[in-house]
Amino acid sequence: MIIAMSPLGEIFRARLRMFPSLVNNCTIDWFAEWPEEALLGVGRGQIIAADLNLESCLDGCVTMFKNIHKSVEKKVTEFRETLGRPSYVTPTSFLELLAAYSTILKSKRKSVEFSKNRLVKGLEVLEKAGIEIAALQKTIDEMLPTLEKTKKEVAATMETLAVEKADADAEKEIVAKDEAAASKQEAEAEVLKADAEKELAKAIPLLEEAARVLNSLKKDDFYILAGIKKPTPAVVLGMEVSCHMMGIKPKKEQKAKVDGDTNGYFEAARVGLLSNPGKFMTDMKEYDKENINPKTVEKVGKILASEDFTYEKVKSASEALVAVQKWSSAMLSYYELLKIVNPKRAKVKEMTEMLTVVRASLAEKRAKLKLVEDKIQSLETMFAEKKAQEASLQEQLDSSMLKLTRANKIIAGLAGEKTRWTDTVAKLTKDFGYLIGNCLVAAGMIAYSGPFTAQYRAELESEWRKGILEQGITLLPDISMKQLMEDPVTTKMWAAATLPSDNLSIENGIIMFGSRRWPLMIDPQNQANKFVKNFGRANAEGGLDVFKMSDQNLLRNLELGIQYGKWVLIENVGEELDPALEPILLKQIDKSGCLRLGDKSINYNNNFKFLMTTTLPNPHYSPETSVKVTILNFAITPFGLEEQMLNQFVGQEMPEL
Repeated sequence: MIIAMSPLGEIFRARLRMFPSLVNNCTIDWFAEWPEEALLGVGRGQIIAADLNLESCLDGCVTMFKNIHKSVEKKVTEFRETLGRPSYVTPTSFLELLAAYSTILKSKRKSVEFSKNRLVKGLEVLEKAGIEIAALQKTIDEMLPTLEKTKKEVAATMETLAVEKADADAEKEIVAKDEAAASKQEAEAEVLKADAEKELAKAIPLLEEAARVLNSLKKDDFYILAGIKKPTPAVVLGMEVSCHMMGIKPKKEQKAKVDGDTNGYFEAARVGLLSNPGKFMTDMKEYDKENINPKTVEKVGKILASEDFTYEKVKSASEALVAVQKWSSAMLSYYELLKIVNPKRAKVKEMTEMLTVVRASLAEKRAKLKLVEDKIQSLETMFAEKKAQEASLQEQLDSSMLKLTRANKIIAGLAGEKTRWTDTVAKLTKDFGYLIGNCLVAAGMIAYSGPFTAQYRAELESEWRKGILEQGITLLPDISMKQLMEDPVTTKMWAAATLPSDNLSIENGIIMFGSRRWPLMIDPQNQANKFVKNFGRANAEGGLDVFKMSDQNLLRNLELGIQYGKWVLIENVGEELDPALEPILLKQIDKSGCLRLGDKSINYNNNFKFLMTTTLPNPHYSPETSVKVTILNFAITPFGLEEQMLNQFVGQEMPEL
């Protein structure tokens, strides 16, 4: 069994008096501060495990960790002897130093690399923009001659198109006139043709009647007619009509051969026509009525007008003669109509021939017009393409000119920025090499400086800077935790939440939100208390809860705060902390993300913050308490008060600063 107790305070002496067996029956072993070898060994092991790439600075850093710890031990003694303020440095503080250094160095390296890469990328963009501007200018120089050439081609095409359109319009006018004349002639021919057909239509009933009678005839009727020995005058006249119509003339020996046939037409008809009735009937049906001899018409007309050749006499003589009479009468009627129709037909034929010539000429002109129109269409297509090409080139040129103008403005506007960015990149590159030494100062301040006043903090930083340089590690001159860790925007937010603007208060704010351990603030003037309340209400996502250690439901309220990610402020803390708070102070979170508080396991919300303030002006916290929290001294000193008054005065008189 091992019993561990702190030798400080009345509790250890009281326990020895109450339980003498602790002295008589136990082996008492006093653990003093770590020796230098232990500090160096632990420091080297922790830093190597963190893989910080310190390279040649590793030994110097490990030595500085030891020196920082030892210097704080001396400063604590001086602080207690001079101001009567007790404070303790434990090995836990040394481990906090190592953890803080690792965290700060990684964070700052990442931040500097990010800032540097962003500026380098900006410089690359500017350089690329310069190259693109040159290429853009070259493109514009190449596009201008092409655009001018295209404009000339468009103008030339427009002129050619205008001439061709004028020629086409003239050709269209000629074609239109010819078309009008042809249409007029065609209309006139159609009228004449219609009139002729109308006249000829009058003969159609007669022709149809003749055809009907002819179709009703029989060959026997003609044989009977041929067998007549003594023909009547009607029969003789009928055969004479047939001979005249068929162009048969009687021979000399045929005259007066038959009684009553003085001129011999009956005999001639009997030999030439009636001997072959079928052929005679066919000849009558297929008779060329369009070309009847006028003499024949004259002779036949006299016979048809004869009293001996009336319809009654003909019918009484022979049915065949009736057909001959009707047919010959129809042929003569048709002949008379042809005298009216043929001139019209001739006129129609003449006009048709003229129309054919006109149409041929019109077709030729239309073909010529079509060629002109096709050429115009081709020119218009070419003109449209050239115009589109011109518009496209002009648009590209305008766009390129606009881009060039904007790019030149940007380049001109960023000319000064380019120099500044280049200088900043060089500075960041240089600062990156200083980070190993700078972060030693910042880590020492976060791990150890909380209980000290501003003067002691400045002395520690000065001593550490000197020691770092002695170890051959580079750092910025007069570097401080505030200079390295301060974010101006965050500082402004703190000031708006009533945090004083003096260096001590800003350093306390940096340690408060930068340390791994929860802060316990010595705040006799309630400055920290007021700041935490204002800042927490404005920025805490889950809200801010304020309690006192004497509250009966403190643990229940803490459970809710942990679960919902609230900020919890405990006011008026004494010199002893409730052991029930230890899981919160030590952040005893298991792998499942839960924290066990009392007999309950609570889901831990990473937004949870735990802060404590005490109004005791000079509290004495045991080493056990010191290792669990980060003690911050917010007590106002005369120097701090002077600094705050100076800030207030400057804010009133020179607000621009």
